Amino acid sequence: MRNSAGEVPAIPGIGELWKRTTGDDRIRVAVVDGPVDHDHPVFAGASLHEVGGVWPRENPAGGKTAHGTAVASILAAQHASPVAGVAPGCRLLSVPVFSDQRPKPSQVDLARGIELAVEAGAHVINISAGKLSPSGGADGTLASAIDLCHDNDVLVVAAAGNDGCFCDHVPAALPAVVAVGAMDRAGEPMRISNWGPGYRHHGILAPGEQITCACPGGGIARRTGTSMAAPIVSGVAALLLSLRVRAGLPARPRAVRTLLLESADPCPVGDPVACLRYLAGTLNIEGAVDAMTKHVEEQADTAVQVSCECAPEPAVEPPVETPAEPEAAGHALTPVSRALDAEPEHELVTSESVPPSGEPVSESWQRLVYAVGILGYDFGSEARRDSFKQLMPPTQGPGGLPIQANPYDVRQMVAYLKQNPSEASALIWTLNLELTPIYAVEPIGSYGPEVYRTLVSLLEAQADASSAADDEIDLMAGIVRALRDALSARHAAEQAHSDAAMSSSKQEVTRLAHTAAQQARNATDHLTSAFDRAKQAKYLTDNEVIEAVRRALEDSSTKLDKIDESLSKITGQTKIDDIKGYAEQSAATAYRVYHDASGPIVEAIKGRTGKRRVERVALPGRLGGQTVRLFSGQAIPAVTIDQVRGLVGWDVNTLVQPPVPDTASDEGDDLARLAGLSLDQEAAQNLRDFLNRIYFDMRNLGSTSADRALNFAATNAFLSRQIFVEENKKKRSMDKISVEKSPYGRMDSDSWDIKLRFFDPENTHRAYRVYRYTIDVSDVYPVTVGGVRSWSEA
Repeated sequence: MRNSAGEVPAIPGIGELWKRTTGDDRIRVAVVDGPVDHDHPVFAGASLHEVGGVWPRENPAGGKTAHGTAVASILAAQHASPVAGVAPGCRLLSVPVFSDQRPKPSQVDLARGIELAVEAGAHVINISAGKLSPSGGADGTLASAIDLCHDNDVLVVAAAGNDGCFCDHVPAALPAVVAVGAMDRAGEPMRISNWGPGYRHHGILAPGEQITCACPGGGIARRTGTSMAAPIVSGVAALLLSLRVRAGLPARPRAVRTLLLESADPCPVGDPVACLRYLAGTLNIEGAVDAMTKHVEEQADTAVQVSCECAPEPAVEPPVETPAEPEAAGHALTPVSRALDAEPEHELVTSESVPPSGEPVSESWQRLVYAVGILGYDFGSEARRDSFKQLMPPTQGPGGLPIQANPYDVRQMVAYLKQNPSEASALIWTLNLELTPIYAVEPIGSYGPEVYRTLVSLLEAQADASSAADDEIDLMAGIVRALRDALSARHAAEQAHSDAAMSSSKQEVTRLAHTAAQQARNATDHLTSAFDRAKQAKYLTDNEVIEAVRRALEDSSTKLDKIDESLSKITGQTKIDDIKGYAEQSAATAYRVYHDASGPIVEAIKGRTGKRRVERVALPGRLGGQTVRLFSGQAIPAVTIDQVRGLVGWDVNTLVQPPVPDTASDEGDDLARLAGLSLDQEAAQNLRDFLNRIYFDMRNLGSTSADRALNFAATNAFLSRQIFVEENKKKRSMDKISVEKSPYGRMDSDSWDIKLRFFDPENTHRAYRVYRYTIDVSDVYPVTVGGVRSWSEA
C-alpha cells in the first residue's frame, strides 16, 4: 500500500469504500484520548458527542487537546472540510482521559475511559496511547476493561507505540486488541513504529506518515506516528460495520476484527526477521471490503431485518485470554504520535443511566458508583501534611521521651481525629484497590459530619484487622479437627460395643479399640496446638484459665498413656468386654478433653470477634464530574456521599464464619450439634475463595452496572453462604462467576443476574449446578430482587 500524499483519500481502496458508505450514525466509534475541540470547522455537521460524568470539563487548549482533536478528525472530519475523515457518517464519542492537567494518567484512568465507552454503546474504541510493558501484560483493571470489551463484542484498536523497538505497548499488546503500527508513504514500516512479540498475530500496519489532521483553534496540521495510523484502522472497521447494519445484519465488531486481520497483505520480503516489523500484515481495504461483501450476500437471504442496530451484538468467536502478568497500575500512559517536526513521544452492557441515542451523550448526569476497596487518606500537599504533624499530639518513645507525631501512622491519625472530629474534613479520603487510589470520597449535605465519623470508625476498624483474622482461622481449624477426631473415636467405640454384643471376633474389636485410642490421641494433639497458638496470640491471658486447660490436656495424655499400655498387653485370655471398655474409655477421654480445652478457646474467640474489624469497605456514591489531586500529583475522580446508608466495612472471615459453637454439658447434644461444624467450615472456606476471587481476580472500578452488581454480591454474603453450604454437601466446587442483564427487571430498574456455576471435580460427567439471583443497581445502594433460583445444565 502506498499513500504518496499523506492524505486519507489517497489510501488505496478508501475511495471505492466511500462510494458504498461514509458511515452510519448507528455505529459508534469512541476516541479514548485527550479532549476534542468540538468547535473546529472540520466537525461542522458531524455527530460528535462527549462522554462525561467522571472528569471535569477543561479548557480546549494545549498539547493533549491537540492530540485528541487530531485523532478525532482522522475519524470524523467531514468531507467538505480540508480534512477528510475516514468515517464521517458514524457517531463519534469523545472520552477525554488525557489533559494538560492530567498529562500522565494511569492505566486505571484508561480502564475507566474504556468502561465509559462501553456503557455509551461504542462498537469500536480507538486508543492512541499506551505504555511500554516488558511482559506484555497490563494492570488488572485495564485487563478487565479489555475483557469487558471482548465480552460485549466491542472492537478495541490501539496504537503500537513510537519507541522504534522490538517491544510491546499496553493495551495494544493484549490479545483481544488490534494493534496498529505505522508505515511510511512507500508502504514500508516506519522506523519509529514498535514491532513487539505481542503484535505478531493481532497487529496491522496502516499509513502513519504526515497524515493531515485538525488542530485546536481551527488550524490544520500534519502529524506522524502510530497514533495517526490507529484511527485509520478504526475508521475502516466502522465503515465495514456500517455496511453490515445497512444490509440488515447485526454489527458483530469482533467478526470485523477477524476479517481485517485475515485480509491483511502479508509481509512482502523474504527475511523472517524483517517481517517482524510488518506485524500480521498491512491494511488491505479492498480485500476487507470484498470479504465483507461476500459475507453480506451470503447472509442477506437469512438475516433478520432490524430497524435500528444501536449497540453491538455478541459474535461467535473463541474467548481471548489476557496475559496474567500485571504492570504497576500507577504507571503513566502517553499518547503515541508525533507532530511533523517533533521527536517521537516515548453480552451488551449499557447502563440505564446512559442517555438515549437521540440525546447528547455529554448531557450532565451523575454516574452511580458501588466500589469495594481499602480506605485510605491523603494530604494533597506538603503544607497540609505538615499542619497535621504540628497539630497532632506527640507520642511517647523509649523511656517516656516525647516523639513528634507521625501523620502517616493510621492509629495516631485515628486517635487525633476521634478527639478532633472536624479535622476529618481536612484530609482527602480515598478508596484504594490495594495500593492504587481510584476514588476520592467527598461527604456532602447535612449528613456530611456523620459520614466523616463513619469514615474514621472504618479506618480504625481497618487498622485492627491486621493479623487477628488469621489467628482465628487457625484456632477454629484446630478445634474442628479435634472435633472430627473425637467423633471418630466415639464411632469406633460404638462399633466395638456392637461387635462385642454380637460376639464378633476379638481381633476386630481390638482393632476398633486401637482406632479409638489413636483418634483420641489426635484430638488431644490438635487441642494442644490450638492452646499454644491461643496463648501466643494473647487470646488466653487469664492464668487460672490457662492452668485449667493445661491440666485438662495433661490428664488426657495420662489417661491415653494408660489405655495404650493396656492395649499393648492384650492376649488371648483378655476378655472381649475389657477390650470394648478400652475403646469406650478412649472415646470418653476424647470428648472430655475436647469439652474442657476447647471451651475457653471458643469463649476467647467470641470475646475478640466482638471488636469490630474491617479489611474491605463498600463505597456507594455518585460521580459528579470533579477530580481531586493527591500528594503524588495523581488526579482521581471524586465520589460524593450524602448519607451513611450503604457505607459499610467488613472482614472476610467474619463475613463467612459460621456461628462459633457454644459449649454444652450434655455429651450427646454437644456432639450432635457440633458434628455439622466441620462441614460448615469447609463451606465457609469455599465462600471465602469466592469472595477473594471477586476482590482480587475480578476487581473493578464499580462504575458499570455489571460491576456494581458483582461488588454488591461480594458484600451480601448471606445469599451466597446458603448456596455454598448446599453445594458443599454435594461435594461440588465453584466453576464460574458471571454477571448478565436480568430478564426479570422491574420497570425503570437496572437489574443484573449473578450466576454461580458449580461442578463435581471427582466426576466431570456430572451435570453443572447453576444458581442465579438478581440485583437491582438503579439506586445508589443496590438491592436484591426475589430469591435464589437454581437448575442443572450440561
